[in-house]
Amino acid sequence: VGVGGAGGKMVSALYDRDIKGVETIAVNTDPSGLSKAECDVKILLSHREDEDRIAAARASAEDQEGSLRTSLSSDIVFIVAGLGGAAGTGAAPVVARAARANGAVTVGIAILPFEAEGRTEVARQGLEAFREEADSVVVLDNNSLDRFADQVSFHEAMQVISYMVVTIVQGVVEHLSRSYLSTLTEEIENAAREIEEQNNHAVPVDVQPPETVQASWDLGPVAFDDQGFIGLR
Repeated sequence: VGVGGAGGKMVSALYDRDIKGVETIAVNTDPSGLSKAECDVKILLSHREDEDRIAAARASAEDQEGSLRTSLSSDIVFIVAGLGGAAGTGAAPVVARAARANGAVTVGIAILPFEAEGRTEVARQGLEAFREEADSVVVLDNNSLDRFADQVSFHEAMQVISYMVVTIVQGVVEHLSRSYLSTLTEEIENAAREIEEQNNHAVPVDVQPPETVQASWDLGPVAFDDQGFIGLR
């Protein structure tokens, strides 16, 4: 499930890969942004007038939480969102809650904005809300790409993040045998190792899970804390 504009782009990449057994869903409060997403199902959240656009997006998702539950009937649900904007920050936690209410194992993939965008604090607050509702949260920080600014274009950097999201989801889907969190974490570790085997250099994205695991995304061994949050050593 891709929530918001960035989430919609990630879901489109998954849709293009045509992974067997994966249904792609885009959720957005913006009709224009939703129309650009390529996926199996599109869910437009009702528009609410509010000066706080994040609160409005959250309220819209809560208004349609019942219909979201109906659409999220899988054993495992990945929720991908860029944090800092309205839809991703406000609606992603509600989408995760709706999926968990159906008994699904929920994995959040949160993309943090560049500091230059001025949305860091908003994104951090959104991340905490996301963590409260999802079983596991993988955090990809765009700021990790700064040190590669003179080596790759912005578009190429975004493709790196898209590639990582697609590979993790595909690896889990292809190898998962049981829908339990303990198995899920093992399969995400396998997916990370497969990326490492395919690349001879580190991918420039940091994973920032909770305080118990602080790590860089160097495609080395995966670390998990006792709450199921995921990080890479």
